[in-house]
Amino acid sequence: IWGNPGDNTNLITKSFTGPGLEPIAAIMGKTLSLLTNSIFAFNLLTFLSFPLAGLTCYWLAKSTLKLWYSPNKARNTFLPAFTAGLIFTFSPYHFWQSYNHFTLGQIQWLPLFFLALLWFIKKPNPQKGLLLGLAWSLNFLTNLHYGYFTLLLTGAFIFSKSLIERKNPFSKQANTSYLYYLGIMGLTILWWHGQLSNSGKALIGSSFARPLDEIFALSA
Repeated sequence: IWGNPGDNTNLITKSFTGPGLEPIAAIMGKTLSLLTNSIFAFNLLTFLSFPLAGLTCYWLAKSTLKLWYSPNKARNTFLPAFTAGLIFTFSPYHFWQSYNHFTLGQIQWLPLFFLALLWFIKKPNPQKGLLLGLAWSLNFLTNLHYGYFTLLLTGAFIFSKSLIERKNPFSKQANTSYLYYLGIMGLTILWWHGQLSNSGKALIGSSFARPLDEIFALSA
């Protein structure tokens, strides 16, 4: 088994056999376990997070750089975007989390969320609101911590944009976009709650209690 014993081995024996608090890991792990075995499924999903994280961060960086460069210079963004992907996927945080916490090591969906968020705040519309909601759901269903912090960052980004541009972020078109975003979030949370309720498991157990120093360190 890749990583340290503890949370990782506990996840293989428990979450790969039921819905779990973070269903995407449980569903993928259970499906692959039926085809092979739980240890192979765990290792494969862990290793896949590295190239996937590099690809999604490359996409985010390249798309962001295109906003800053003229069309002629945008062709030269491959190397900086590729470097950003390497730094993100081989970061100490990624390695450390993959050693100890499987779902926190699944960082490949975070760049997709920020890419959807940047598209959304640039010019909100219902399609972008739907995309942002789906990107948030992907992070939330992978890891509850990522769902929580990306939700906070959405508000921070929108608030900052309204201060910089001195515009009301709640125009008629933007409000419709927010409804799509919140609607997808609400459906995701309802489905997640229903899955856990049917399983008879506690939504948040005592294992989620952490001292403040750990909360600050993991948030950073």
